[in-house]
Amino acid sequence: MPTLTVLYGPDHGHSFTAKGESLVIGRSTSDLQLSDSGCSRQHARIQPSSGYWYIEDLHSANGTYVNGHGINSALRLNHGDQIRIGCSLLLFHDQSIWDGNGDSSEINNAADVQVHQNSDDPISTTIKAMPDDDEGYADNASHTQTVSSWSMIDQFVDILATSQSKEALLNRVADIVMDQLQASRLIILRLDSRGDDLIPEVARFRREINNQKPSIEVSEKITQRVLDIRDGVLCSNAIGDKRFATNSSQDSIHRLGLRSVICVPILAHDHVFGLLHADSTTADGLFNEDQLRLAVAIGRMTGIAIDNIDLRQSRMRTERLAATGETVAYLSHHMRNLLQGMQSGAEIVEIGIGREEIDRIRSGWQLIRRNIDRTLNFASNMLTFSKKREPYMREVNINLVVEEVLSLTQTHCKEESIRIETSLGPLPPLASDFDGLHQVIHNIVLNAIQAVDGRQGHIQVTTRYDAACEKVFITVADNGPGISERQLEHIFDAFHSGKGHAGTGLGLAASKKIVEELNGTIRVEVPPNLGTRMIVSIPATSTTSFNIDQTPKPDSA
Repeated sequence: MPTLTVLYGPDHGHSFTAKGESLVIGRSTSDLQLSDSGCSRQHARIQPSSGYWYIEDLHSANGTYVNGHGINSALRLNHGDQIRIGCSLLLFHDQSIWDGNGDSSEINNAADVQVHQNSDDPISTTIKAMPDDDEGYADNASHTQTVSSWSMIDQFVDILATSQSKEALLNRVADIVMDQLQASRLIILRLDSRGDDLIPEVARFRREINNQKPSIEVSEKITQRVLDIRDGVLCSNAIGDKRFATNSSQDSIHRLGLRSVICVPILAHDHVFGLLHADSTTADGLFNEDQLRLAVAIGRMTGIAIDNIDLRQSRMRTERLAATGETVAYLSHHMRNLLQGMQSGAEIVEIGIGREEIDRIRSGWQLIRRNIDRTLNFASNMLTFSKKREPYMREVNINLVVEEVLSLTQTHCKEESIRIETSLGPLPPLASDFDGLHQVIHNIVLNAIQAVDGRQGHIQVTTRYDAACEKVFITVADNGPGISERQLEHIFDAFHSGKGHAGTGLGLAASKKIVEELNGTIRVEVPPNLGTRMIVSIPATSTTSFNIDQTPKPDSA
C-alpha cells in the first residue's frame, strides 16, 4: 500500500497510508488532513487506476506540485515522488510500483531527502536537508503568504474598477477576504450618519461552525477600540487578551468561542465608514501580523472605493440638478419672450379699440396670433422631445402635408417679402405619421424663414420619390447666410440655437427624433455659396400606382 510521509511543514513526521481507495488531501477532509494554512480545504486527490496511483489538483488556491512542477491534470505517481501542497512537502513511496529508476529500499530518514526544484516555480525552494525545527517551513510559509496577498490585492483592484454600487463592492470584498483569511465569520459593519451605531451590512459564515445558527454579534470592546485608534486590531488569543478580557464568561468573546480576531476600520481621509471584522473559532485558524497588515490595507482601499462611489453619485446629482436648472431657465426665458410678444400685441389692440382704428387692431392681432403659433409649436416640440412618442401610421400624401404647412406660413412670408417656391414631384401614397411629418416640415420651413428674415429671402421646397431605394426625399433650401462649421456640429442638439432669442433650440432636435422614429434620416448641407439645405428621407412602405394628374404641380407662393 502506498504511504505519504510529510517531510516538511507543520505536520512533518506524520505518515498516512492509502488503503486501496481514493484519498483526499486538504485542511477539511477526514482522509488526509493537513494543518497547513496554504492548503485548501479540499486541495488534491490521489486514487488508484489500472495498478497505478494518480494525483489530481482539486482547483486549489495555491496549486499542487509534483517534483517541483505544477500539475494541471491527473498525473501518475512513481515511488519516491515529492508532492508539495501549500507549504508542506510529502513523499510518496510504494514498493509495488517502483519503476526501477532509483533505490527501492524504504525511506526511513527524511533528513536525507533532497527536494526537487523547478526554476520556473515562483514559490519552490531548494532544500538540501530537513532541519529538526520549522525554520524552513516559516520561510516558505511567508513566501506563500506574500503570493496569496498579492493575488488578493489583484482581485481587489479589479473590483474597484468594476463595482458600481456600495452593495456590490462590499459583497465582493467580503467574498475575497473570507476566502483568503479562512475566517469562521466575516462581518462588514457600517457606521450610521451620526457615528453612534454600527449596522451590519454584509455577513459571511462557514457552515461547519459547531452546527450553530450564525450570529452577527461582535465584541463591543474590540470594535470600540478600533474606532478610537482608527487602526486595525489583532487578537491572536481573544479569550486571553488582557486588552479585552473580562471576568464574565458571558461576554461576546467567550460566548462565541472566539480564538482569533482581526478588526480593521474602513476609512478614507480619516473618515471612518465602518469596520471589517473577521474571527476564527478553530485552533488552526489563528491570524497573524501579516494578515492584519493585509486587512488594514483592504479596509483603506475599501474606504477609498466607497468615497469614490459617494463622490460619483454626488457629482451625478449635481450635474442633474444643474442640467435641470439650466433647462428650466432656458425654457422660462423663451416663454417670457413669447408672452411679451403677446402682451405687446394686446397693448396695440387696446390702443386701436380706444381710438377705433381698425388697422391698428389688425396689426396688434397679427402680432398676438403669430406668438400664439410660436407657443403652440414650442409646446409641441417640448412634448415630442421629452417623452417617448408612438407614431400614428396611416396612408399619407406628403405633398399635401407640405402644402398645408406652407399655407400656415404664407401670411408671414408676404409681410417679410419672403418668396417660397415649390417643386413637388409625383409621390406614391405611403404609410407614415401625418402629424409627425407636419411638425418636421413646419419646423424646417420656420428655420428657413427665420434664416432669411429681414431681407429679400428665397426658399425652395422640393419633394421626390427614388424608386431605386424606395424613399421619399423632402428638401428645404434657403439663400440665408448659411451655417458655420462650429454650429453645424450641434445643429441637432437640444437647446442649441444659432438664432439667439428667436430660436428655442428644440425644433431640429424634435424633428430628428420624429424622423428617426419613422426609420428615416435628416441631414443638413451647406453649399459653397450662401444658404442651407435640409434634406429629410422617409422610407416608402408602398409603391402602389397613383394618378400623376392628381399630384400637385410646381407653383409659387
